[in-house]
Amino acid sequence: MMKKQCLFCEEIVVVKQEERNELYIGCLCSPDGMYALQKGSYEVFQSFPYQRKHDWFHLISAFIRENTDQGKKVLLNADEIENIITASQIPVTIEEKGYRLLQYLYMNCKQAGEAVVIHPLSNSYNLTYSPNLQELIYIIDRLSHQQLIIREGSSFMLTEQGWQVAASRSKHRKQKRCIVIVSRQNNEYELWQELFFPMLEQLGYVPSLWNNWSETLGEDSEEEQFAACNLVIADITILEPEIYLAGGYAMGAGIPVVWTISSGEEGLANPNLAKLDSIVYDSILELVENFEKKLCK
Repeated sequence: MMKKQCLFCEEIVVVKQEERNELYIGCLCSPDGMYALQKGSYEVFQSFPYQRKHDWFHLISAFIRENTDQGKKVLLNADEIENIITASQIPVTIEEKGYRLLQYLYMNCKQAGEAVVIHPLSNSYNLTYSPNLQELIYIIDRLSHQQLIIREGSSFMLTEQGWQVAASRSKHRKQKRCIVIVSRQNNEYELWQELFFPMLEQLGYVPSLWNNWSETLGEDSEEEQFAACNLVIADITILEPEIYLAGGYAMGAGIPVVWTISSGEEGLANPNLAKLDSIVYDSILELVENFEKKLCK
């Protein structure tokens, strides 16, 4: 992969070239994900007059961050960029920008008083669609004086009042994405969705079943599949190379992986049983109970 400067946050980041798009991975516009730029658009954006860059690029960065934080894919091209800038989604007033910060905190905590770390704060003014750090600090001070947030260094907490305001205006709560990899040949394949998925949802995850590496990827690259993933569960009861490939890829990408294996005859014959820290289960119901205990430790 090559490295390139993101035009909107000016950070040098990893860029993956695809047939039609460039993927910008982990820049300040999307610290935990990525966005796509249609090929040929980079040069068009780069050729914009200075004043247009000054007026637009911080708004585009904020648009990318807000949407990718919510798990949405962002594909930008030069023809549609003006529609983004003039959209009603873009906040204009200080009050509306303040609500964006409340929304971000609300998405990333479970209750009032729970700390959310914003780091580095100096590079996070795209959270409020602000053009610079000075405006972000002003918004933070304003929300503090309104007793909606409490700031302790880089940690921020919603007050009870702030929580109520954020809850009344926010349409989104940040949910953790989880990929479950299990063979179609598993005798309890259908029970994974019927019994295991509801438990994951109660723990705040949005699970998706991934049972074939190439088939599930479709047109998406590996980076796109794992970019917003918070957890991978790989069942190795059935010996399939694709399962180890996907689990190993996730580990290499720094995503937590939980390996599971049935205690049945086929699972116990797995040569990797002793090598991996796996959850061994007799039934999906037992797996549900043991998994929740392991995850909540």
